[in-house]
Amino acid sequence: MKRRSILLLAAALLALALLTVTASAARYLKGDVNNDGEITAADARLSLRASVRLEPYTDDSPEFAAADADGDHELTPGDARMILRASVHLEELADTGMLVKKTNDYSIELLDWDWDLDEMNNPYVSVYFLVENTSDKDEDFFFSPWAVNGYMTPLSFCTDGQTILPPGRRKILTSIVTGDETSPDYSLTPAVLLEFEANVATVANDGEDYHIIGTDHFTAGIPVTDGPIRYEAPYADRAFTVANNSFRYFQLDSTLRNWYGQNEELDVTFLYQNLSAETQMVEVEITAVNGISTLDEYGMGIRSSFPVFAGCYAQPLAMLYYDFMEPERSLAPLNVVGVTPEQVQNVSYIFRVIDKANGEEIYHSDETLLKIK
Repeated sequence: MKRRSILLLAAALLALALLTVTASAARYLKGDVNNDGEITAADARLSLRASVRLEPYTDDSPEFAAADADGDHELTPGDARMILRASVHLEELADTGMLVKKTNDYSIELLDWDWDLDEMNNPYVSVYFLVENTSDKDEDFFFSPWAVNGYMTPLSFCTDGQTILPPGRRKILTSIVTGDETSPDYSLTPAVLLEFEANVATVANDGEDYHIIGTDHFTAGIPVTDGPIRYEAPYADRAFTVANNSFRYFQLDSTLRNWYGQNEELDVTFLYQNLSAETQMVEVEITAVNGISTLDEYGMGIRSSFPVFAGCYAQPLAMLYYDFMEPERSLAPLNVVGVTPEQVQNVSYIFRVIDKANGEEIYHSDETLLKIK
C-alpha cells in the first residue's frame, strides 16, 4: 500500500518531510488508547501500564501511537500524565492531521489518505477524517461528493458504519472513493489531488429532525515534480458543445448492462468539463425513447443530476432500466414505454446546467435526438 503525507494546497510547500504520516497514524486518536472515541482516565492507565511494559503494544501499533502523547516515539509516565490532564480538559493533545473546519459545534481534521487495489484489481482511495461533536445535540458527519485528480468520482462510502456522534464524542471516519462510472481513460491513482464537500447535520427525535448546519468545499493535494496530476480529456478528435465559456460536453458512449443474464439497462454517458469558477449541477432529462414520450403527469422526464466542481471533469449519464421479472407491472422507465434496452434506437433528451450556489439555470439545451450506436 502506498502511503503519502497530506497537505492542504495552501501549505503544500511547507516542510513536507516533517509531515509524513505512518500507516498507524491514520487510524488512531491521540490519547484514546482503548479506541472508544473518548479520552478518559482509563486511557491514562493503559499508557502508564504500557510505559512499564505491562501492556504488549508494539511500536508500530495504533495503541502505541495513541499512548505516545508527546509524540517522541517512547512511552513514559509523562505520556500518561498528559493523557490524564487531557481527560479533564487541562491539556490539548496535538493530532496528526490538518484542520479542515472548526466551529463552536464541530471540528473536522483530514488525517491522511492512501490508495490501493481491491480483490478485483480495481483501484480505490481511503481517506481518514477525525471528527468531533462539540455541540449539545447529536451530529451526522458525511463527505460527498468527491473529485480525485480533477475528475468527479460519484461513488463513495463510509466504512465505519454509524456516522452520527453524540455530544462530546470524537471518532475517526474512513471514506472509500472508487473510480466507478468514470471515463475508461481516467486513472484514480495515484491520488495526488482531492476535492470534497464536508457536511454536518444535527439529528434529533430519532432522525425525524435533520438539519444541515455546515457544507463546505475543500481541496487537499500532494506536491509532485510536475505539479498535481489532473485529468485532461484525450479526445481531441471529438467536437465539444460549448456554451458561454462556462462548460463543454459531448456524448461519450451508450452501453448495455447485463445484470441478471439479460441486458437490463442502457447507459447514455457524456464527458463534461466545468470551465467556470463555481460548482455546477448537470442534469440530463430523457423526454422520449424511440419517439415515445417518457414525460409523467407533471410534464417531467427521467432525470439524473450530478455536481461538478470548478475546473473538474465528470461523466454525467442517463440510466434507462427494464424490469424483465415483472414487465407488465413494473414502473421502470423502459417498461412504461414498452421498449427493451436492445430495442432502443434513439433517445430525446434535455441537457441542463445550473449554478449550484444560486440555483440559476445557465444552460438549457433544445430537445436533441441522440442516435444510439
